[in-house]
Amino acid sequence: MSSLIEDIKAVCESAGVALYDTETVYENEDKIFRVLITSKERLDVETCAKVSRLLSPMFDVSPPVAGEYRLEVSSPGIERSLKTPEHFIYSVGEKVKITTKENEKFIGKLIKANEKEFALSLDGKEVSFEYPAIKKARTYFEW
Repeated sequence: MSSLIEDIKAVCESAGVALYDTETVYENEDKIFRVLITSKERLDVETCAKVSRLLSPMFDVSPPVAGEYRLEVSSPGIERSLKTPEHFIYSVGEKVKITTKENEKFIGKLIKANEKEFALSLDGKEVSFEYPAIKKARTYFEW
């Protein structure tokens, strides 16, 4: 799968966007292979369609999942899961909500991140967390 991910990354970069994540989900009876893309510029439907058109021929030759599926290319959204150090690094400056493996919950501004850990500003104090201590993390938008 890693060479597939590298190929998807290359296609995304050729379209001027970055691969954020991939996932296989099931909705009703449909299997969906979802490619989530990001950009520091505005991401629109035309860009998603362009990436889809570029990926389709590659997937015709080497399908990303077994059996029938539907390809969906979209933005990860304003509230998105943070799964990798790259996701945290990309999201520095945003508000995040995390749950530790001890089920402690925190909401704060992500102020820095690297390959080993990240830090949140919580009530004006910098608090660091190592990735293995985190059960769940996502960006958080106050409506």
